[in-house]
Amino acid sequence: MQPNDTLTVSALTDQIKGTLESTFSNVFVEGEIGQINMHRSGHVYFSLKDEDARIDGVIWRSTVARLTYRPNAGDHIVVFGRLSVYAPHGSYKLVVSRLEPAGLGRLQAAFEACKQRLMAEGLFSEAHKKVLPFLPKGVGVITSATGAARRDIESVLHRRAPQVPIYLYPANVQGPQSVHELIAGLKVLDQDPNVEVIIIGRGGGSLEDLWSFNDEALARTIFECATPVVSAVGHETDTTISDLVADLRAPTPSAAAELVVPSRDDLLFMFNEIDERLHRAITQKLRRTKESVLSFATLLRRGVELDSRKLELSRLSNQLDRMGHSRVSFGTLKL
Repeated sequence: MQPNDTLTVSALTDQIKGTLESTFSNVFVEGEIGQINMHRSGHVYFSLKDEDARIDGVIWRSTVARLTYRPNAGDHIVVFGRLSVYAPHGSYKLVVSRLEPAGLGRLQAAFEACKQRLMAEGLFSEAHKKVLPFLPKGVGVITSATGAARRDIESVLHRRAPQVPIYLYPANVQGPQSVHELIAGLKVLDQDPNVEVIIIGRGGGSLEDLWSFNDEALARTIFECATPVVSAVGHETDTTISDLVADLRAPTPSAAAELVVPSRDDLLFMFNEIDERLHRAITQKLRRTKESVLSFATLLRRGVELDSRKLELSRLSNQLDRMGHSRVSFGTLKL
């Protein structure tokens, strides 16, 4: 007897397809490449396996063209992709959109997890970014005492602003002790009243070399600093958690030094321009004031002359009046 809920093969496959493709739409899978076939169509078909299982995968031609890493049989890799069910064969495979060597894959996954966690807490928000001082009275630098980054930073700072002192906190920038030393350097320089901006960083390297700057504790220390922090880790193409949480990210250590102090020559040129503008403004103001005073003096002189003439006219008028009275009196006496 056939139950009422009997499914056709197609219906069952559709349900499986819907469940698998929705549940495993974005997955990271780690394993060793077994067979691999670079098809003439441009697609790459391969199998991914471990000790107990195997899954087939495909990299479509459009994705292959974007790959910076081309895998070979036996490589231990991490792939990111989705499951796809092919109904006619009742099979499924992994459609890959990204892949990389397994060690890098684990680090990248850890980086993304930390990044998302700190972003959700607002540590990367522009609202928390502090403004760098225009001309700091002191620059703190946290980097390797013997690295190229130190030489680059100090060279640029001495060239641009030799009057600004540098406070170096030497620290390992990779290895097991590096995070502890970088955090200690931040705390020491943040409490120094002579330090008004801090540069933390190192030169270029691999993802593993730069990994200390992806540490969550270091990121939180940068965020809590009262002093503005500039992160200068690696090259322009490298991005670390420290870059994201710092008040300003510099593409290189040299660029960081360029950003934290203005050029002395530029300042002198600006001051000379300001001095010339002030001189011109004062000269023009004095000239206009002098013209106003002279004009007012002319008006005053005219006013004084007019008053003097009025007085002379009044005196003469009085004389005429007295003379007229005298003649009238003399004529009267004669009669």
